[in-house]
Amino acid sequence: MSLKPSVGTEEKQLNCVNVVKLLLLCGDVELHPGPNSDSSDVPVDLSAAVKAITQHVDARDDELKRILDDVKSSQETLEKTVVDFTARLVAVETKIASLDISSGPIMQQAVADAVHSENAELRSRLNDREDRSRRENLLYYGMTDSRTETWAQTEESISTFLS
Repeated sequence: MSLKPSVGTEEKQLNCVNVVKLLLLCGDVELHPGPNSDSSDVPVDLSAAVKAITQHVDARDDELKRILDDVKSSQETLEKTVVDFTARLVAVETKIASLDISSGPIMQQAVADAVHSENAELRSRLNDREDRSRRENLLYYGMTDSRTETWAQTEESISTFLS
């Protein structure tokens, strides 16, 4: 094989160089020919990155859905508890209201009974005191006394009457 180029190939090479120069002068051709590596590797890397990001987003989405479901469940439990407490509170308030209404006459009767028993005790004590104070008072029938008579005169007349 000879290392000398044939005459036809030199012309072709010169024509190619001239065409390249003309294209560069036109301005429609980029100076940067593109990536040095195989162009099919780039989309594969991008698609792998997009796939990884999508999987990560899906995993976060699933986790957020699970957390939201837990929050909803807790909220439903709390709502049921609040409804239960509200019902119990209404029942207690109703009972208290009914006790207040019915305890009015019961209370009045209890107070009346206490006042009645205290009144009876006070009357008994009053009668006892009156009886004790009369015990030393003696009545003498058949003796005359005057309105102007003094205690000393009455005492002397009783002494003479008894002796």
